[in-house]
Amino acid sequence: MDRSNYYRPRNASSRTRRRRTQPAAAQGQAPQYAPPPPPPPPPPPRQQVQEPQQEEGEEDNEPAHKRPRTDIEPEDEEWAEAIELLDSRASSNTMLANGYKHLYDEVRNITRLCGGDTANYANILSKGIEFYDIDLKDPEHPYWACEDYDDVAEATLLFPIFLRYFPGLEQHIDYLAQNNTVVQKLAHFCSSVAKKSRGDDVGRVKRDIVRLAQWEDPRLSFKGNRGHKHRVTGKLLMPTRLLDRFEATPDETNRLICKNKLKVYSEDWPMLLYDMALFRKGQQKPGLLKSHLLLEMGKSMFTGISSTDAGAESGTSSGKGQPSVAKKHGMEFINIHAILYVVTLVRFGCTSHGAWEPKEGKAWDVHAFMDNLLTFAHNNADWVDDIEGWWTQRIFGDGDEEDDETRAERQQTSFHLAMATECTGRRRPPAPSSNGRQPSSGTSSPAGPSGTHHSDED
Repeated sequence: MDRSNYYRPRNASSRTRRRRTQPAAAQGQAPQYAPPPPPPPPPPPRQQVQEPQQEEGEEDNEPAHKRPRTDIEPEDEEWAEAIELLDSRASSNTMLANGYKHLYDEVRNITRLCGGDTANYANILSKGIEFYDIDLKDPEHPYWACEDYDDVAEATLLFPIFLRYFPGLEQHIDYLAQNNTVVQKLAHFCSSVAKKSRGDDVGRVKRDIVRLAQWEDPRLSFKGNRGHKHRVTGKLLMPTRLLDRFEATPDETNRLICKNKLKVYSEDWPMLLYDMALFRKGQQKPGLLKSHLLLEMGKSMFTGISSTDAGAESGTSSGKGQPSVAKKHGMEFINIHAILYVVTLVRFGCTSHGAWEPKEGKAWDVHAFMDNLLTFAHNNADWVDDIEGWWTQRIFGDGDEEDDETRAERQQTSFHLAMATECTGRRRPPAPSSNGRQPSSGTSSPAGPSGTHHSDED
């Protein structure tokens, strides 16, 4: 995707502010009072301007998303009533009675695919509905003006997830476009559910990360011993820019970070993001988001603990009769937002914090951390395609193309090894005899009931 012609969209911060002049008394001058000006003459009566009438058969060139809407009733009254009753704090029985338990279950998964509680659901829904009638292929689509990952980019990339997974949403687009109060209620519900899902996922991380990471030191079973209090987790949390220093003096580097004498910023990318076999010092992209620990946690979350390497070795099951999140919701693809959601969970699991904290001091904030990675992804379309395909293939096993690792494994199979090292030459066809027939190989051909040989013409 060519982003060379992107330009930075205007925003409120780029507008010039009108300076407020100080009164004369504040500037040390004596105030001068003048009589009030005479009242202005009354304005002339407004002439009514009639809108031009569209002739029959004349094409309406006004974009669909800008046309005035008339009163629109919901296509499904029960759906609209369920939306009005949404309450994330309600019990399962109450949700079932009010007809939105299935919506709650779907939203739990939707919010994971949107990055959890770091996403702005009011923005996603309102702008997604506003841009619904604009084809993304249209060069006038607001997305193509996004240089960074901003509100427009967020809505453009994540609203399709709502269209796919939220029951009844797409058939009520016109109804929602006219009822902003309903949209805001739905957005608030999504934000609340995202926080609840984050809490549940944090509990899963606390329970499973020691086994998924295969940490051997028993001290790491206690979360208070992790973070920069231990070399193993300290290295996972270490920013790439401090790796050389950590490798030279690991304990000293950890100690300085604990005392906040070495700061970790939201713009720092920790080593837990990387496959160390692919990582290259001085480069940020090789191996990024291909960490085995990240992948194991992603599998645990979406396809169950039994699908992980650690779960397979121990024979752990997700529970009899309990479908995985992916199977329950029909997931076939992992997007970059879901991957980064897993990143924030794994990072928390490596810290010594007992409870989820979106901020650490004044330098690190999970929202800024996510925005930085998403801005990088927004400007690296080919890399995002590779990462999403890499994760999808390993979690669901249905990638369209083999990656480098799979091709390398295939080269070690018996067929490829034999072909590369043990072939002595191609087999030559036997020379024909003097009568033009192939010489007998010494084996008889199958005979028919009469003892005669069958040929293709029989």
